[in-house]
Amino acid sequence: MMIGATWLRRALLGVLLLLVASSLSWRGGGWGASAAEPGPRAVPARPTGRAVSREALKELVAREMSLQAPGLTEWEVVNRIRDWGYANIDLATAHALLDRVEPFDFLQKDVGEIFTAFFQDRGGVWCGGAAYALAELYRLFGYRASIIDFGHPDVLTHVVTLVRITHRGKRETVVQDPTFNIAYAKRDGSPLDYFDLLRLLLRRQHQNVRMLQGQRREKDLLVHPLDRGLPIPYLHRQNPRPLRVLPDGVKKYRARVSLRDFEAPLRGEIRAFLRKEGHPAHSLYLYLYPIKGTDPAIVEAARRLTGQE
Repeated sequence: MMIGATWLRRALLGVLLLLVASSLSWRGGGWGASAAEPGPRAVPARPTGRAVSREALKELVAREMSLQAPGLTEWEVVNRIRDWGYANIDLATAHALLDRVEPFDFLQKDVGEIFTAFFQDRGGVWCGGAAYALAELYRLFGYRASIIDFGHPDVLTHVVTLVRITHRGKRETVVQDPTFNIAYAKRDGSPLDYFDLLRLLLRRQHQNVRMLQGQRREKDLLVHPLDRGLPIPYLHRQNPRPLRVLPDGVKKYRARVSLRDFEAPLRGEIRAFLRKEGHPAHSLYLYLYPIKGTDPAIVEAARRLTGQE
């Protein structure tokens, strides 16, 4: 995630690192109806410290999320994979980011190497790294996936994963957000294609977008001592002591990451920007500002549809 220059001057990178709370998903503050997804009751404890190959990782995810259960649709499978990804992708403050702690080029790494780094607490990511890690996980299971960055640099940008599925004989490219463990659906809970999401927003029909909230569980958050001035009060209220202290004084916490709490300090600026642009003052409309992504055809089509060429 990135935020605008005004907020950077006021809070540095604080909010970026994820105000953490046990709150429910944002209801009535700009999203359509929300609901918890059906699925496995819990993601088992991750194999901390263990190196995994591509094959071992695929077997691990399939087993823990019951991906071979009879009757599962592709929509259900990709939601379960995202649920697993959310629980196992480490988040981090700026100085504990994986590509800052060590030379770590995500684009050159195998998916097994990426998740091995998370399992070994070598560093974490922000939304871009989380979205890319989930896209690689989808590709491991044979799905076509990419990431897309959207929003406005002066207000807020965010990165999510797009994955192509077949549902009831129709191809759908659906939005999966591994940072906050959510997916977007039609009002009846069926998959909502990314371009249909944009069309609904262009018609100001955000109430027809349903946010599906994955399991609200704690996940790893790595806090570097150089970043301890960041405003993460929710974390310290819930978990005043870290699970452990890693090399270089990095503290490992378990935290719940909430979209509502992340956006709360920025809500006024988001609404002011959207009103200026002529949109309803709901942050879902930031999707109408696609910036870049790993599938140029999708980005070009989205920018053409939204008039952002």
